[in-house]
Parts: sequence; structure tokens; C-alpha cells
Amino acid sequence: VNDPPVRNSQEAFMMEMRAARMVQAADSLLKVVSELKQTAIFSGFASLNDHVEPRIVEFNQQAEKSDQDG
Repeated sequence: VNDPPVRNSQEAFMMEMRAARMVQAADSLLKVVSELKQTAIFSGFASLNDHVEPRIVEFNQQAEKSDQDG
């Protein structure tokens, strides 16, 4: 449709949809950050580090393996 008013209304609608998606994404991000903060507060950073260290070792092993395979 090349009619300018229709095209403008379509563009406005698309902009509104994109804005709504950005708001939803920002809200989801805020929820994730809030959950991470609660986890850090309730379980403590030491406990988190205990879980992170083995994962780092595992990822390093996978990286070395993929370097050898590549």
C-alpha cells in the first residue's frame, strides 16, 4: 500500500509494537536482575562461587577440546 496516510499508520503501529516488545524485554531483564540479587543475598556469594568454579573448569576443558578438534 503506497497511500501515505496508510503507510504512516502502519509505521506508527510497527513502532508501537516494537516499543511494547522493548518494554517487555526490559521488564524481563529487571526480573532476572532482581532474582539474581535475591539469590546473591540469600545464598551468599561464597556459595555462588562454589558453583561457578566447577563450571569455569568445565568450560575451559571444553574450550581446550574444541581448540584441539579445530
